[in-house]
Amino acid sequence: MTTIAYKDGVIACDGRVSTDGTICTDSRDKRRERDGVWFFLCGEDHATEAVVSTWPDVEVPCDNWNALVYEGDTLWFCGSNDGEIWKCRQPMDEPMAMGSGADHAFTAMDLGCNAKQAVKMAAKRDAGTGGKIRTHKL
Repeated sequence: MTTIAYKDGVIACDGRVSTDGTICTDSRDKRRERDGVWFFLCGEDHATEAVVSTWPDVEVPCDNWNALVYEGDTLWFCGSNDGEIWKCRQPMDEPMAMGSGADHAFTAMDLGCNAKQAVKMAAKRDAGTGGKIRTHKL
């Protein structure tokens, strides 16, 4: 899958894309942009593209996705569970992590790591996380 972490106004994303246990690439940029809105996405490619194209109403045909969306001065955390799409404001003063390495990233941030360091730590333990780590200052 991937790991995306947010802390102190910075979002960090790994570059790994995998399918069925095979690494396809380690250099994918997980950020998309449309009309000045930034999307940081993890999950199946067709789901993430649907999030970008249907924002802000978000219509996605599957459950396998999560996103942080930066719109103006608001950070949104959204995804899908059991066919139900949810979207909520993410407080800018609280860390957030998502994807297959989220637990590792949260622990790293709890121990004082910044967002980029947290994704690096997740890559050490999560097979779905790796490759080039990009950071984006909000």
